[in-house]
Order: sequence, then structure tokens, then C-alpha cells
Amino acid sequence: MSSVAGSVFVTKKPRITHTPRQESSFSDKADEVSKFSTDELLAIPLMCQEKCIGVAEFLNKKDGQLFDADDEQFADRLAMSLAAKVGELIQDPNHVSLLGVTPKRKAEEATILFSDLSNSSILSKSMDASVVIDLLNEYFETLCGIGLDYGATIDKFVGDGFILTFNVPRGLAQHETKAIAAALEMQKRFNELKQKWTVLQYPGVSNIYNRLGITCGPVHRAEMGHSQYRHITVIGDTVNVASKLCEIGDRSRNIIVIGEDLYRKVSSQVVVRELRAEKLREAKSPISAAYEVVSGKE
Repeated sequence: MSSVAGSVFVTKKPRITHTPRQESSFSDKADEVSKFSTDELLAIPLMCQEKCIGVAEFLNKKDGQLFDADDEQFADRLAMSLAAKVGELIQDPNHVSLLGVTPKRKAEEATILFSDLSNSSILSKSMDASVVIDLLNEYFETLCGIGLDYGATIDKFVGDGFILTFNVPRGLAQHETKAIAAALEMQKRFNELKQKWTVLQYPGVSNIYNRLGITCGPVHRAEMGHSQYRHITVIGDTVNVASKLCEIGDRSRNIIVIGEDLYRKVSSQVVVRELRAEKLREAKSPISAAYEVVSGKE
């Protein structure tokens, strides 16, 4: 830590620098971004229970005067109350997110399920919007309800689809197996739902199908969105792969597609059909192998 703040953090001693720009460790990046010019610097360690938990920096004394020992004493008194507040803040890493800084977290293992309605635009062309909304909500209620019964968490709704997470944020034993079991039941219930809509003569419902893409692997939990409206979600390659697997699925029938990592963990419990390499190339997918779940094994 060769910077002024770094040296103060290590030594736990305040420091006044009248010519910070002449120091080799000085970086003007913050000044460039903030449109400010740091011409003088007073750095005070923030002490909490005899431990330095941060550094407060005071820049450019007013009226062109130079920082002196009196300023150092005054800043040190201010730092005492500031250190107490910072100490409270850092007790919970999640508090740091209030400042717009995402705390570091280790990746967590999860199973991600993407669900999508194929050809759903047909519904909007043949029915009033209020009816379409009711059908979509019934679809969400039915399939997401199954996911919740198997221990999933609803991550988000995306148009006519949704994303479920298993094992994140709530721990779930055998989450890979439970995700597959949930998917198989979802397809069964979707067929029943579609049959009901057909009997009720909703136009266009015979041409819609449900696609599910599922895989497992490491994910990172994240708070995403505008500062006034954020929600906890998951990000990472595992999420992207699950989305791609859903896209690969045949749009002309109900289908469950799983990735290589998930297949290795549940291969003894499912009957699958490997998707042809040409199918993956047609979809312009970076996925090297994918499998359609035909059924569970008795």
C-alpha cells in the first residue's frame, strides 16, 4: 500500500501531503472522473477497537490555505464519530451495497430452470389482452407452484417465461434431482392446462408449447437494477447456459432440455435422447452437448 491512504491505513497515523501530485503513487484517475483537482491532502485513520477500518481523506483546504496541525486535530475528532458509523456499517457486508459497492461473495452451486412458452404471440393476435394475461398468470401460477413445492425459488418472470433457482438462495439437498422431478411434473400439468384451454375453446392454444432448459453449476448472487428498484438475482455462465438450453428446445412440442453438467449428475435417474450436433449448430449455440429428458426412470 504505497499510496497516501494506504500508508495511513498501515501505520495508523495521520498524514498531511501538500504536494500529492508529486508522489509516484498518486493516481489522478479519481480526479479525472470527478472533474476535481487534488492539490493537497489530509488523511486520517478511522480507528475502531484499536483496529484501522478505513481512512478519511480531506482535500484542498478552503481559501488556498495549507493544512496544519490544528486541522489534523480537528479532523481526528471528526474521524472518531465517523469511525463508529463505519464500524457499524461493515459488520454486515450487505450494508456496503447501500453505497453502490457489491460485496465479494463466493460462487454457490445451483440448478437453474428456464421456462418459456413457444408461439405465445398467437394468443395476442386472437384474443383480448385481458384474456391472454389471465392465461399467462394461470400458467405461471401452475408451473411455478410446482417448482415451489420442490424447493425452488422464483428468480424472475421474463415475458411469457420464468426462471427458477434450486439451492440458491435457500439450501436444498439433491437440488439437481428435484429440479428434474419438478420439470417432469410441470410438463404433465402444462398438458392438462393446455387441454383445459382447448376445451374452453380459447383460440390459438393448440399451437403453444412449453420449453424447459435446465443445468447446474456455480452462480453468483447479485442485487441488480436501479438504486430505487433492485432485486436479488443470480448471474454467471450457468444461468446463460440454462437460457441457451431453453432456446435450443423444439418450438413445435413440449420439451425439457438439460446440459452436460446436469446430465452427469442425474443420468441414472432419467431417460434421455441426445440432441444432434447439427441441432446445436443450427441454434448457433456454444453448447457442445445437450439432452432431451424423455422420462424419469422407475
